[in-house]
Amino acid sequence: MSKKSIIISSVLLSIIVVIIILFGAVFCLRKQYVSVLGDQPLVQLVPGEDGEYAEITKDQIIKAAGFKKGKSIFMLDKHQAIKNIESAYPMVKVVQIKTKSVISVQFIVRPRVATYYTLTEGEQYNVKNQVYCIMDEELMAMDGVSYSEQKPEELNSYVELIIDKSLDCKNENNGLGNYFTNEKVRKITTNLYNSFCSTVAVEEGKINPTATPNATRKEFAEIIKSVTLYTPTTNNKDLNELLEGTINMSLKVMLDGKEYTINIAVAEKDLLTKVNKSFNTAANYLNSGSLDPNITTFNCGYDKITHEITVTAT
Repeated sequence: MSKKSIIISSVLLSIIVVIIILFGAVFCLRKQYVSVLGDQPLVQLVPGEDGEYAEITKDQIIKAAGFKKGKSIFMLDKHQAIKNIESAYPMVKVVQIKTKSVISVQFIVRPRVATYYTLTEGEQYNVKNQVYCIMDEELMAMDGVSYSEQKPEELNSYVELIIDKSLDCKNENNGLGNYFTNEKVRKITTNLYNSFCSTVAVEEGKINPTATPNATRKEFAEIIKSVTLYTPTTNNKDLNELLEGTINMSLKVMLDGKEYTINIAVAEKDLLTKVNKSFNTAANYLNSGSLDPNITTFNCGYDKITHEITVTAT
């Protein structure tokens, strides 16, 4: 190699080293911010010795994320940071971790809101000491309630979730701060909740199909009284193969002071589409004004050929 080539190579190498140093100095984490959505404070899952639920500070969230100052902004593991925060503080839902600039990130969080409750497995037949698990719409276990012979009144403000044993949704390994193990169940319940709150308008306790959607968790719990999920099975092997991947959902809803049952077949694929269409079709039918007062049950079927939801009153 000639002397000129060596000089050129050395200059190029020096330029590359300078660029790397400058890149590392400029594009590194220096500032971290936390934004809390909603008007409710972030509080600890378990009360302290004084019985009070301590508020979770923004500094605690930043510390739990585990991002180190000075690290390249492009090397931050946001997925792991979300896991770290929600593991340390189960009452916190991380909505997004956003890169604000070449030196800063923003944690957008919100408090989880209790929505469902269910009996924990292993306690179902012990009538004098039953334990209920209270969860948010994503089925994060947030709290536990036990009772001797009478169900606590506070559970009436949540939606009862009944999960069939065939779905293998075991609770014994799902302590506070953990999700229920069956992801399909979580998808269905989350989609049901999101569908209701994003498409339903509630005015004075009644659904108004023509108004702008405004439903809250409170309205969801007041109208959707219970959700039952189970897998359909038959004694016919061929039919069972056709039903594979299907989960049936039965909703008990309270409309205009009367309780109705809506049965929906929800296939594993296209969950969001099917849950949304099924519920909305049934809700519109209930509010159409043509309802027979003696009808209390609706079967919602999904036609794979036409991709339409049909409602049959029974």
